[in-house]
Amino acid sequence: MAPTDQRHEHALQVFLDARPELRETLDHLNPLLAQAKGETQAQYREERLHEAFEAEAESLALFAWELTLQLTADSPEEYQAQRLEVHREVAEMAGMAPLFKTVLTTRREARQATCPCSGSRATKKRAIWPA
Repeated sequence: MAPTDQRHEHALQVFLDARPELRETLDHLNPLLAQAKGETQAQYREERLHEAFEAEAESLALFAWELTLQLTADSPEEYQAQRLEVHREVAEMAGMAPLFKTVLTTRREARQATCPCSGSRATKKRAIWPA
């Protein structure tokens, strides 16, 4: 299993462990619904889990991959660093690395000019780490 897949599987486990009512629901799905879709019970359960995970990400104004990073990062700073790395990789693949670097530098300079505490920045997205 690739590291990204392992990270996502770990995030799904953390997500499910924090929601015993969801686990209970998933453990008691109607097997006829799986059969009607031509899936095994395990496949049907996994699909419902992924749907719940994506719905949670959407409710937090995140993409599912961002929620995966949040649930597996040890701190908000680690999450931000990992998120930035994903954006950097995408920019490189799209041939936009120089533009990405310029935007990143400009944003950092603007943040430092407006925020004297530039060590950490608050975001509009809800964080999942305890205060």
